[in-house]
Order: sequence, then structure tokens, then C-alpha cells
Amino acid sequence: ANVTLVDVDDITLGAVTATGALNVTATGLVDFAGAGVSTVGGTLGITTTAGGITDSGAGSLAVTGASTLTATGLAITLDNAANNFSTVNASGAAVTLADAGAIDLGTVTGWALATGPAVHPGVQEFRTGRHTGAGMLERRVP
Repeated sequence: ANVTLVDVDDITLGAVTATGALNVTATGLVDFAGAGVSTVGGTLGITTTAGGITDSGAGSLAVTGASTLTATGLAITLDNAANNFSTVNASGAAVTLADAGAIDLGTVTGWALATGPAVHPGVQEFRTGRHTGAGMLERRVP
């Protein structure tokens, strides 16, 4: 089933299981603070206007569908090495993503750092316009 969460403040999530889409809208920090694996069987959409998006907990985030992360002017830090995304579109001042497998970066606005064994598309493709933010994309392989 699809899950939609809306809050006028911060949203702190433990281990979440959504068999369909997970959509989160907040005016504060959106934090995956759980110790377990959060799984999303569909798409993931997170929008916040203050506070940013993070995964401060020990748990990881696994998303089957595309992820759209919007925190314009704020930090997006989903840097647990056990995270597993498919395609990620993100808009933030600084976007930091980690993935245990391959991660496909769609449109990324802002400074970006993506880590994992396979980061697609490569740096060259971002220099030709796929990366729309001022700054750079670093590719780091552990």
C-alpha cells in the first residue's frame, strides 16, 4: 500500500515498510533514525522546506522505485553504506548519497557526492548538462 506522511514540523522515522510508494512532506527535518532496514516497494518522494533530509540512524534504506528528494537550499545526507537505491533525483544545497550496489543518478541539483561500487551516469555525463547544480559530482568507490 502507498503511504503518505505530512507534518508542519520535523518527521522522524524508525524502520519503515511500505509495499507501495512512500511520500513524505514536512516543513522541518526528515530523518530516517531507525536501527532496522526501511523498505519502499515503490517510489520514494520526500519534500522539506527546512531542516533537510538525513539518515541519522544505524538502519539502511532500500527503495525499489525511483526516489525524488527535494530540500532546496538544504542538505540531503543519505550516507549509510548499506542503502540501496535505484534511480535518484535530488535537489539540495549539498547532496550526499551512499549505495551498497549500483545507483543511477537522474537530475541532481546542488553539490553532489555519490558513493558505491557503481555510480551511473559518470562524471563526464554530468559535465555535459545532466548535473544542473553549481559545483561538482565526485565519484568515490570504496
